[in-house]
Amino acid sequence: SGGPSSVSGNASFGSSRMAQDLHNADRMCVETSVSASSVGIRPVAPGDGPALHALLTAAIPDVLPDCARWLNRWKWQYWQNPYREDRPAGWVFADGEQILGHLGAVYVPLRVGDQCVTGVIGADYAVSEEMAARAGVFAALELAQKLFTECGTCMVLATTANEKTGAVFGRFGGRPVEWTREFWRAPATL
Repeated sequence: SGGPSSVSGNASFGSSRMAQDLHNADRMCVETSVSASSVGIRPVAPGDGPALHALLTAAIPDVLPDCARWLNRWKWQYWQNPYREDRPAGWVFADGEQILGHLGAVYVPLRVGDQCVTGVIGADYAVSEEMAARAGVFAALELAQKLFTECGTCMVLATTANEKTGAVFGRFGGRPVEWTREFWRAPATL
């Protein structure tokens, strides 16, 4: 996971420190388990990648098991995303270096009627069993609250919401969008 940092429009890293953290994360594709102080919520940081991958592979069945390949996708989707600007790339529950929960923020351009807006997709949403045992069944609400309060200028979305995510996002006013068949027509010259 990664922390707030400026990213230029050409999707280069905003700082050499973040680039170094992401580089070091490539070398650490192992689960980190350090017991430290109490659990807190903080923005994702670039060096969180390996611990985040371990959390997600334990909690979500279809996460890419190859850590190095997953980290490459994660860097592109979260850190090199030009629509993120200086906004957080998500939030984690952390106890020292141990990541116990995560809700990522993937920023995308949207058109709503005639208006162009920035959307933010809540992604890679997971809370470890340990965190749920420590904080109770409503722990996931705290991560969602961060997404909805700190991304207030963006349209918040969940694109693959399962029943649990739907229930959490529903508490913040989210509602399902009816599926419709979308059609498009290519020009005859293609």
